[in-house]
Amino acid sequence: MQSFLDCDREGTRAAIQAALEDGVTLDRLVVDAIQPAFDDLDALWGAGQVALTQIFLAARAVDDVVSAAAPGTAPPARGPKVVLGTLVDGHSLGARLVGIFLRAAGVEVVELGGKQSPEDLCARAVAEGAQVLAISVLMLCSAGRVLEVRQILDRDAPGIKLIVGGAPFRQDPNLAARLGADAWAPDALQAVGVIQSLADRP
Repeated sequence: MQSFLDCDREGTRAAIQAALEDGVTLDRLVVDAIQPAFDDLDALWGAGQVALTQIFLAARAVDDVVSAAAPGTAPPARGPKVVLGTLVDGHSLGARLVGIFLRAAGVEVVELGGKQSPEDLCARAVAEGAQVLAISVLMLCSAGRVLEVRQILDRDAPGIKLIVGGAPFRQDPNLAARLGADAWAPDALQAVGVIQSLADRP
């Protein structure tokens, strides 16, 4: 995924498409290539070696191919209803990947996209009658605002479970618990099982 780290949109698109055509499954591609590449790119951003606009261009390249390769027909909805969004950050590919796998597993998902405030995420989860609110973040400063989400849910909808994911939580596996999340998932594929089990908790 060197083209991804170089923020080369066309090269990234071509590399992912070639892997899919060679028989690499979408789930393996996410876990073995896309997610690690995002972690490396996040580290470069933290070191000031890439700009957020470059990350956006690279993410759009992945989004183009992943969306086209997503399962065309999902089984009938079952399990928890999930509201899914990206907290504060404009980068929402991680949440989109989670949505793709949830729908493939037959889970009903309401996707809100990026740049969501804690208030908007919680209000939509309540309005939709969701059992789970799933939040993705890219930057540590955004992750800190999960605590606001927890406080709003405790006040307005204590029955809604809160799951989080994204680079800050992979870098510090204890961060999710400190911010009040009920669970966290290290990648989009594992998020499906975590969300399904989370909804079964009393």
